[in-house]
This record gives sequence, C-alpha cells and structure tokens, in this order.
Amino acid sequence: AADRVADSYGEGRVFLAGDSAHEMPPTGAFGSNTGIQDAHNLAWKIAAALRGWAGPGLLDTYQTERRPVALATTARALFQANEEQHPGYTPEKKRKDGPADALTVALCYRYPSGAVVGADPDAAIVPDGFQVGGAPGGRAPHMWVTTRDGRPISTLDLYERSFVVLTGPGGEAWRTAARGVTARLGIPLECYVVGADHDLVPEDGVDWAALHGTAESGAVLVRPDGFVAWRSPELVPDPERALTDTLMTVLRRETPADTVTEAAADQLLATASDGRV
Repeated sequence: AADRVADSYGEGRVFLAGDSAHEMPPTGAFGSNTGIQDAHNLAWKIAAALRGWAGPGLLDTYQTERRPVALATTARALFQANEEQHPGYTPEKKRKDGPADALTVALCYRYPSGAVVGADPDAAIVPDGFQVGGAPGGRAPHMWVTTRDGRPISTLDLYERSFVVLTGPGGEAWRTAARGVTARLGIPLECYVVGADHDLVPEDGVDWAALHGTAESGAVLVRPDGFVAWRSPELVPDPERALTDTLMTVLRRETPADTVTEAAADQLLATASDGRV
C-alpha cells in the first residue's frame, strides 16, 4: 500500500487517470472511486474538444479539478488506514484528522476552480458534512421528477450527453436563450422547466428552487458530468448573453462558432438527447 499523487496529470495528448495518477491505501475503496471520477471528469472534456464545442484549454482543467480531489481523498484514505491499522502499510506520520463520513468524501468533493464560473475559490475541496446543492463547482443534487409523458426519473438522468439548464416556472426565457446559444455556439444545450404543468413535475413538497439555491426564475447550468458549471439566482435581463459568456469561459472558447441553421440546431439537440428524456 502506498500514498502518492502525480505532480502532473497530463502532457500534450497524454493524460493520467486512476492508479497512474494516484495511489492510496485500499481501505474504503477510495482509489477505485477516485479513478472512476477521473475518467468521468476527463471523458466529456475530450469529447467536447474533439467535437469542436471547446477550446484546447478545457483539457487543462482536468488537472486543475482532479488533482486537489486526489490529494484530499488520499488524506482521507490515510486516516482510515491508520484507524484500521491496515496491514502492510506504515505511514511516515500518523494522521489524527480527517472527515468521518466516507460518503461525503466520495460524493461531495468540489471544484473551486477549473471549468466552472462563480465557484467559491476558498471552499474546501471536501466539506465537513454531506452537502449536495446547486452551488457552482459542486455535484448537482438528485431530485425525483415526472416527465410530460408520466415517467418518473431523477434529475441526474438528464445529464451525461450535453449541458443542461434547469429553471423554474418563472424562467421560460432561459429556454429561448438556450436555443439561441445552441445556434450561436454549436453546443447542444438542453433546457427544462421544473414545476407543475411544465417539463418536469417535482414530488409534492419538494422545492426545486430551494434545493438548487435559486429563485423560481433562476437557472442552474449543469455540465455533462453532472457538476454545476454556473448558477444564476434569478432571471437576468439578457439570459442568452449570460449563457453565452458562461459557456465561452467554461469551455475555453475564444470566439463563437458560425451561427448554425435551425435544422442543424435541432440535429445537435436530437443527437445529444438520443435515448433520453
């Protein structure tokens, strides 16, 4: 058993993930989880670069985001190895600190910088307790909803293939803005309105806005890996400009692509949504 984290996660077209990027004691299965997280973070960024959604600088955010998480997770694995006196592993210095909740380490880690806008740069990589909300840099929360055709799904099922905007009944303007962004930037961007008689109906008693930290007219922009890229507490005067500027920053784009036709925008969304809601 060992505890090591690579100084660099990539060079040119070569990237490290999993055990090649970090080793930690096997107690808690943190190494396996962290390796899967690496791949989840990197895969959509490579896809975005290859498909022309992003500039090459997006790939640099892989190390910016993932290496601090590996360091924090390794510290937690060391703590558990010390507590369990893991055979075959003798740390140079016995650790007496570390979050008690392993689930917090596995699910609540945050990206204070990288492919995010508006994240708290001083936020701890791993919070003291279980926290999953709509803050930029954190994992988007799970919420049970019902689609227009009556199917119950989790909001987590909306992610993975494209960027997604979630908004409330007061944020219909975000839908028009999202379509404009798809046409302007050539990026598949889906928008869902959450509320009674809208795209997604939440369970009784569940407040979408409160769960995501916005007003009913606000919006949350979620990355393909299910992490919040940006959040607007309420509707802004020019939502299309806000989304455009945000995505240009997140994706490290220097100039917008040529405006695509309406048919091409439809095809982008259809391709991204294939097999999903």
